[in-house]
Amino acid sequence: MGRPVGIVPHTHWDREWHEPYQVFRARLVRLLDELLALLERDRSYARFLLDGQTVVVDDYLEVRPEAEDAIRRLVAEGRLSLGPWMVLMDELMVSGETIVRDLQLGTARAAELGGAMPVGYLPDMFGHVAQMPQILRLAGLDHAVVWRGVPSEIDRTAFWWEAPDGSRVRAEYLYGSYSNGRDLPDDAVALVARARGYEHELGPVALPGGGLLLMNGTDHQLPQPWLGRVVTEANALQDDYELAVTSLPEYLAAQPVDGLPTWRGELRSGARANVLMGVASNRVDVHRAAAAAERAIERRAEPLTALFASDDTAARRLLGQAWRRLVENSAHDSSCACSHDDVVDQVVVRYREARQIGDVLTRDALHRLAAEVDAPPGSTVVVNPTAADRGGLVEVRVPGEGPVHLRDLDGGPCPAQVVATGGGEGFHAMVEGRKIRWVLDTMRGPELAGTTVTSYEVGRDADGRVDVRLQGAGPGDEPVDLEGLREELMALGEAGASFRVRLEHAPSRVVVFVAPPVPGFGWRTFVPVEGDGPSTAVSAGPEAGGGVRLDNERLAVTVDPDDGTITLVTRDGVRVEGANRYVDGGDGGDTYNYSPPDADVLVDRPESVTARVTEVGPVRARALVEAVYRWPTHAIGDERSCRRRSEETAPVTVRTTLELRAGEPFLRVRCELDNVCRDHRLRAHFPLPARRRVRRRVRLRGRAPRPERRGWTP
Repeated sequence: MGRPVGIVPHTHWDREWHEPYQVFRARLVRLLDELLALLERDRSYARFLLDGQTVVVDDYLEVRPEAEDAIRRLVAEGRLSLGPWMVLMDELMVSGETIVRDLQLGTARAAELGGAMPVGYLPDMFGHVAQMPQILRLAGLDHAVVWRGVPSEIDRTAFWWEAPDGSRVRAEYLYGSYSNGRDLPDDAVALVARARGYEHELGPVALPGGGLLLMNGTDHQLPQPWLGRVVTEANALQDDYELAVTSLPEYLAAQPVDGLPTWRGELRSGARANVLMGVASNRVDVHRAAAAAERAIERRAEPLTALFASDDTAARRLLGQAWRRLVENSAHDSSCACSHDDVVDQVVVRYREARQIGDVLTRDALHRLAAEVDAPPGSTVVVNPTAADRGGLVEVRVPGEGPVHLRDLDGGPCPAQVVATGGGEGFHAMVEGRKIRWVLDTMRGPELAGTTVTSYEVGRDADGRVDVRLQGAGPGDEPVDLEGLREELMALGEAGASFRVRLEHAPSRVVVFVAPPVPGFGWRTFVPVEGDGPSTAVSAGPEAGGGVRLDNERLAVTVDPDDGTITLVTRDGVRVEGANRYVDGGDGGDTYNYSPPDADVLVDRPESVTARVTEVGPVRARALVEAVYRWPTHAIGDERSCRRRSEETAPVTVRTTLELRAGEPFLRVRCELDNVCRDHRLRAHFPLPARRRVRRRVRLRGRAPRPERRGWTP
């Protein structure tokens, strides 16, 4: 018997990438139409892998619902492999919970269609997280299949991949990528030569006693219909190899597990395949939208709905829709924002929809809770949606004017700070005669233009106009029914009167306060108290020469008025200077890779700096640093090379907000700018307080320890 050669027909299907989703879906329909017909008529074309994701089937069935029975039959026969993922996500661009939901949704959908492939198929992720073996084992999967990120220390086509908790899976390394068996020839002799060539390419990396795995497919590739026939002919020609059209589960079940090396932790090496780390810092708006949507759903809406609105079936279904949008976007060419502009636009819309669902469900759940909490009017209920006790800064709006602080009903006063005031005129209209109906159309019960009214007066102004003054209600105020006023104004309008209608909002203040720890999955109630609250160590003020200084009990921060960098000094003497230095350089690359110009120009100093304090405490101190830089507007070159940066420049103002909160041992930094230049890379430099030497212990087979590498043991 010859050496086993497993041939796995497949297509790697990017749902959206250099073309938008709907364009690729039209191609997907053609591919699956052809594939299903091929599988039905040719039993020798025994297997096909639908890229380990179920979303391609759902996308297809929306167009061809009549094909579902055929898909179910082929899956049940083991000829079509689905799942276990819903989509092939990028593990490093999305949250851990999104990865878990991806696996849950994919496994469940595959089960509905006949069963999920029991292999953690991870062919094209731009690196792998350390916890992936743990996730796979918890899902009952013993095997992973990977390509990118495998380090050079792994000298076999299979290894044990171990998570930080000790969980491990057998990982099959796709040497040469998931396309190592693409475009197999329609000729038996040439096919045997192809297998022999791959065996020589593997050399010592080939697993002793193992087979050769050829992945017969690549990006959006149609099936090769002659495959089953040519494999039969190749087996009849020779005895060196035993070729078989197979599936990943069948192939992996026959592979050796003894004597494999072990790798612990992340797979992020670029030794054998580019892991495209530049995607982490491109199109920052997409990455921020992803984080905001994931927080809205997994950290707020879902736990709060479970706690306070578990009987709301509509809320549960909306959560399901939000999770589907998040998981759809987790695809590696979507979440990485390395796609066509039309794709990025669609990705942002999905993230916004998910966040909007999260925000409204959070608000509804909190309103349910607030309606049941026995608290004085004007109180604020602070809810903790996490399992651990948690306190921190809270921003609320409270009625009234002047200094105010919050008091915990179960404790004492909390440090607070007024950061904005509200109230005053909210609606003003001047109309003649019957046009008063335009105003009255906004009047419903006790509301005018959406504001609840607590009182009103009707008089005449100096010009003889009917002067209507309404007062918006504050917390605890009783609303007044406006039907009588409506009838009165309608009659005056019919008589030709002129009107001036004004609505005054009740005065209010936006307050930030330091909430003490709130119990996990619990809440605390706070009431506003007029007057200043307890003091803190937070302060801010100007420094000589145009700089500013922020302080709290843990940290002192100063801004250099010449270059806008910051110096941080902890109370125990640790000092960092020159932090948050902005360095701009050329970049002729794409949304995957950094590509410096042949002759680069770095700009690391602004032309001018202004710094001013915007909040002085006592809860938080803030300073705004505005630095004006002059950057080259573009690069000189073409899509193949970037020679130098242009001599033409443009002024760019970088606005940096520094925030120091009571009790926190770190500084919060927010940077904003209007990016008017292209072909460049902007970095923020934060030096460490001292040079660090990282020591790691490793054991390499037959070689001396190399401390700069991650741990690997035989």
